[in-house]
Amino acid sequence: MKRQVAAELLKIRTARMWLWLLIGAAAFTVLTALLSGLLAGQQDTPAIDTAEAQRNLFGSASAGYIFTLVLGILGMTGEYRHMTVSSTFLVQPRRGVVVAAKLAAYALVGLGYAAVCAVLTLALAYPILALRDTSVHPTVDVPLIILGAAAGTALYAVLGVAVGALIRNQIAAVVGALGWVLIVEQLVVAFLPEVGKWLPGGAASAMFQASVPGGDLLEAWAGGLVFVAYAIVFAVLGTRLTVRRDVT
Repeated sequence: MKRQVAAELLKIRTARMWLWLLIGAAAFTVLTALLSGLLAGQQDTPAIDTAEAQRNLFGSASAGYIFTLVLGILGMTGEYRHMTVSSTFLVQPRRGVVVAAKLAAYALVGLGYAAVCAVLTLALAYPILALRDTSVHPTVDVPLIILGAAAGTALYAVLGVAVGALIRNQIAAVVGALGWVLIVEQLVVAFLPEVGKWLPGGAASAMFQASVPGGDLLEAWAGGLVFVAYAIVFAVLGTRLTVRRDVT
């Protein structure tokens, strides 16, 4: 298993996509942190000295999740798009081991993305608070927010691999996943919060301690458990489908 994970990590390193997505995640994190910190208190948004605004500011560490989701999808569907899946399964006939190794490898890479985003967020958040002449609100647990952001970012990479195993067409998987995460779930969470908070995006938002319209989310720990459950279910489904169906 260790060798298979190492092989998957080598595949990731030999392609440049991980680097471009990491640059995108870093840039988006910086932009999110700057906007959250510098625009707080304007246009009816919470003031920077409130717990809500500061949770959003430090929660910028989770901004890279969409990039790890895409990375995981590309890593799995790329095997089918570039027709390397046959040789992969010839080297390791146990398909479940291959998928498990991919899940583990992309979770590790997701943690790497999370670390970069967390460092950038902390490097910007504290100076922004000082610039705005305020300090960390006593009810804001910065380590817990960063931990939730890191775990969620890694889990989105796992979900990406699982989605790629379920939907082998790369374009369909990426477009479908982004459409669901960025549009469908956002609308459901905003207009049907009693339903949206139980969806993967709603659970992840609770995990990130993000503020959403209506503010009806699970507790951070509960959101984390629900999101982990989604990741496990999708990973199991993706693995079983990969094992059973033909590679062509």
